[in-house]
Amino acid sequence: DMIEWAIYSGMRRGEIFKLRHPDVRDGLIHTGSKTRKRARTVPLNVSARLGEILKRRPRRIGSDLVFYGTDGKAVPPDATNKALRRVWERAGITRPKGGLWNVFRHTWATRLAATGKVSIFEISKWMGNSVTICERHYAAYLPGSLEKSAGLLDGMATGVALTVAPTVAGE
Repeated sequence: DMIEWAIYSGMRRGEIFKLRHPDVRDGLIHTGSKTRKRARTVPLNVSARLGEILKRRPRRIGSDLVFYGTDGKAVPPDATNKALRRVWERAGITRPKGGLWNVFRHTWATRLAATGKVSIFEISKWMGNSVTICERHYAAYLPGSLEKSAGLLDGMATGVALTVAPTVAGE
């Protein structure tokens, strides 16, 4: 369930291990940010799978954790990582550079971009990353991004004054 949650929520490993039932409310997954500077939210309805996982993960007496071990306590990250590495090895998957869990997060963002229904700005907000980082990694997956520009400026009136948007100091 944790791996599936990672693939369909785009949350970081630490966020998933700490996720509590009260963090999922009003149709949103409320999570802190990596740097704890600002909280962020991810829409729960980005995939029906997230709701299905929550139904399989009932609250346990004495704990609000969504993902817990057989003893009801937090799942140990080291044991989970070890099991994940074994699964990848058995499947013949080469461990990607940069970590095990980031692959699920990048898969989520790439799939969102490829739908063409979500902007890079929304993806960056949901991920807790800057727009610049998201553009660098995911803009290439936007459907028809190059095709949309074909002939865009054709047919514009000549002799029209060029309007330039004002810039903010420091940009």
